Amino acid sequence: MNMNTAISIPSGTLTPSLIERVRRTFKRGKVVLLPEKDYKDMLKMARNSEYLAKLDHSFKQRDEGKMTYFTIEELEAMAK
Repeated sequence: MNMNTAISIPSGTLTPSLIERVRRTFKRGKVVLLPEKDYKDMLKMARNSEYLAKLDHSFKQRDEGKMTYFTIEELEAMAK
């Protein structure tokens, strides 16, 4: 089973019993502890990566002539 879980706890509550509980819960996997700022930076990089992939796909479609163009007037007419 692949488990991706983010648990946010204050560092002062990281007790031996909590560590043991995490160990039992994720007994076959790896647990990574990192500061919240690093975690947020990691999430931001993942979102940026997804966004850049979408842009690359759009540019490829443009280069292949697979885009449709509309004038402002045509868009306004469609909105009515």
